[in-house]
Amino acid sequence: MLKFRFQTWVWMATISSASTAHDLWIEPSAYKVQPGSVLKLRLRVGQDFKGDALPRNNSLIEKFAVFGPGSERPVIGQDGGDPAGFTKVETAGLHTVVYFSHFSTVELEGAKFESYLKDEGLAAISLWRAKHGKSADPARDRFLRCAKAFIRVGDGGNAGFDRVFGMPLELVAERDPFTSKGPLPVKLLWRGKGLADALIVAFNQANPTQKIRLRTDRAGRVHLPLTGDGVWLIKCVHMQAAGIGEPSADWESYWASLSFERKA
Repeated sequence: MLKFRFQTWVWMATISSASTAHDLWIEPSAYKVQPGSVLKLRLRVGQDFKGDALPRNNSLIEKFAVFGPGSERPVIGQDGGDPAGFTKVETAGLHTVVYFSHFSTVELEGAKFESYLKDEGLAAISLWRAKHGKSADPARDRFLRCAKAFIRVGDGGNAGFDRVFGMPLELVAERDPFTSKGPLPVKLLWRGKGLADALIVAFNQANPTQKIRLRTDRAGRVHLPLTGDGVWLIKCVHMQAAGIGEPSADWESYWASLSFERKA
């Protein structure tokens, strides 16, 4: 009983600390496997590909599934477990792991919230707070996650890279990210429509401090000059005022990510 209580305390402490971190991405045990392979899927929270594993929390999961050619499989796992889930990929082709969460709420002191707004390119929110004399005030942020990861299985090709899964904020590759030459066109969808003037950030795991930072055009699109092989993460945050019916929060933020591995 004592061991169980200690494990539960550690799990809750991990979730609490992770909720105030930045990026969330899906980290599979491998990005390229053969049909019939079993994948371990971790949820990672942090910055620059450095961070903590986020244990599975069933109460936060809206959707956690793997979509392959003509198939959808739920990601199974034990509540509180790390890895957060497991899946077996049977068919050759491109498979997409989708993690879509429910809302969580965190309160940040004024300086930390302003730093967060600056890092994520949310200048409009910072300007609003300054205009209303609230720059030093703490803020309650109600946030959710919309993450995707590409898994290449066998030699079945990469069809499906541009599939849309209907998450509130979603990054969609508009060209094959594995074989195409030149900048990668990526579209940011906000409730199914292109979102303009949003900051998209992309970086490679081998050199995460060298970031590509571009804002979307009027159609919600950027062209990312991805150079080099390795694991890439593309991310974006969108924030708006919380609704009148949400007295527990001042703001709502939506975090989207897309991770995949390019190899020559």
